[in-house]
Amino acid sequence: MKTIIISSRKGGAGKTTLSLNLSAHAAQQGKRRVALLDSDPQGSSLFWASLRDKDYPVVRKVGSRDISLDLAELEDEGYDFVFIDMPPTDKKWVKDALAHADLVLIPTKASPLDIHSASNTLEWAAEAGSKVTWVINGASVLSKTPDIVFDQLKATAAVCRTIVHERNDFVISVGLGKSVNEFSPHSKAAAEIDALWREVQRLANRG
Repeated sequence: MKTIIISSRKGGAGKTTLSLNLSAHAAQQGKRRVALLDSDPQGSSLFWASLRDKDYPVVRKVGSRDISLDLAELEDEGYDFVFIDMPPTDKKWVKDALAHADLVLIPTKASPLDIHSASNTLEWAAEAGSKVTWVINGASVLSKTPDIVFDQLKATAAVCRTIVHERNDFVISVGLGKSVNEFSPHSKAAAEIDALWREVQRLANRG
């Protein structure tokens, strides 16, 4: 079982949007058993799941207890991938949870202030010995800034080559209880999620 944690102390980085889209797409590929753990008090992933007419991914609420207990249960149940949507907080339990990740994704907007706010998550993951990579998320389709920021991020840690842009399809699909690949499979947004998932899967499986 592979555990992928999406975490950043910065609010508004798009953690939940990436979590639900990646987990749903992973479940579609090869009929894998995929779970999404919602640890955000707002419960946005659970709300999205309540709107769905599909039984995948399995979405569960988790609190601030030792996440290793939840992961052990899911592994016993035969899950292939577990995604954990972390809240934007610097609580110690979030830091401790990163040690259980096969991969930590840190989404960030293409902004120096956003990168600075998320940098402590990078430090925590490094201290935990976890593999970590940045994801430029919510980028403007009209701006060249993401390309400039890519080099800045690369100096600190690995960066996914796929840049996820701000697109209406992401907003509409969430409100319908769908992933963007279910809602508009031939869209640019769906292509970005597919490309990002391919990268994430390779990184998580790499020893």
